[in-house]
Amino acid sequence: MRVSRVGSEDLAPTAEVTVTVTLADGTTVSRTTTVGFYSRSCRLGDFVYADGSFSDIYDESRTVVAVCCYIDPDDPTLRLGVAPRPVAVNVSWGADTNLVLSDPTNEGLLTRDVQGIPNVWFDEKTPGNSFIDENGEIIKRPKSGLLRGGFGPSAYSLPGMLVKDEVYPIGLIETRLIIQLRNTILRDSGINLEVPVTTDTETEREALSRLIRAANATPGSAYKFYFPAASYAYAYEPTIKAGEALSPKFRRHNWFLPTAGDAQNFRYLRLKTDYLSVPNSVNIFSLGTMHTTGEYSNPTYCYKMESTGAVILAVSDAFNKAKGNASVYPMVQF
Repeated sequence: MRVSRVGSEDLAPTAEVTVTVTLADGTTVSRTTTVGFYSRSCRLGDFVYADGSFSDIYDESRTVVAVCCYIDPDDPTLRLGVAPRPVAVNVSWGADTNLVLSDPTNEGLLTRDVQGIPNVWFDEKTPGNSFIDENGEIIKRPKSGLLRGGFGPSAYSLPGMLVKDEVYPIGLIETRLIIQLRNTILRDSGINLEVPVTTDTETEREALSRLIRAANATPGSAYKFYFPAASYAYAYEPTIKAGEALSPKFRRHNWFLPTAGDAQNFRYLRLKTDYLSVPNSVNIFSLGTMHTTGEYSNPTYCYKMESTGAVILAVSDAFNKAKGNASVYPMVQF
C-alpha cells in the first residue's frame, strides 16, 4: 500500500485496512486493523521498541526495551523510559559506611555520600509536593530536592561521562557520579579491586556479577564497594530478538537509576495503565522495593489534586542506602 500524504495529529485521520495473503495451498489469511495516517507523538505509557520507535500498541514480534514514563512539558523531545522489568533484584545500594582510603589524592573523600546527590529528608505527603495536576497529568519535575527528576544541566564535568552545563536526565547525572566514585574507590591502593569492563569473553554486566560474587565471599562486605544498584543500571543493555537492531541510545552506560521523583512516575503509570494485561509479559511494575539515586527514608506518595484535597494514588517503597536490598529498574532517554 502506498500512502501519498498523511494528516495532522490534531485531526488524527484513520482508516480500517485489511490485508489478505494467499498461501501456497490456495487458502487465504486475512487480518484487519485500524491504521492512523498521521505522525503520532509519543505519549506516557507508550511501549518503546529496540529500534527507538514507540507505540501504544504492543507488538509481540518486537522487543519492548522501555515504557515511556516522563515527557518534559516544555520540550516533548526530552523523554524518559523505564525498563519493563527489573534488571537486578535483591541487591545493595552501596557502601553504608565512610571508608578511609589510602591514596593521598583520596584523602577526606566520602565513600557513603556521593558529591552532587542531595540528601533531602522530609514528609512527601505534604500536598505542596504533589506532582500530578488537576487533570491527573504528570507535571514538570523540580531540579533539586527529594522529588527532583526529569532533565537538568550538569554542574559537573567528568571525562567521557558528563559535560558541565549540558542537559541530561537528572538520574543519569547522579548515576554517573556514583560510578565515578565507585571507580575511585576500587582503584585506591587500599582497596585494589577490579573495575568491571566488557572484554572479548564477557560483557560488563557479566564481569560485574562475577566481581560482586567474589567480593561477597570475603569479609567486610566488599561487594558494596561496587555500588551494585547503580552499577547494574549502568552496565545494562537489553537483549533483543533475532533480526532486530538495537538503537545506540539503548546500549550500556546510557541507562541509569531513577531519582525518587522519577519513581513516583512509575507508580502513577502502573495505576493508569494495566500493563500486566499484555500477554507474556511486559511485566511492568509489580514494583516491589526499588533503588533510587539519593538518600531516601520515607515512602513516596503519588498524588492527584482534587477540590477535596490531595488524594493519594499509590505508595512507592523506593529507597536506597537508607534501607536494605531492593530491585533495579533502570531508566533511559529516548
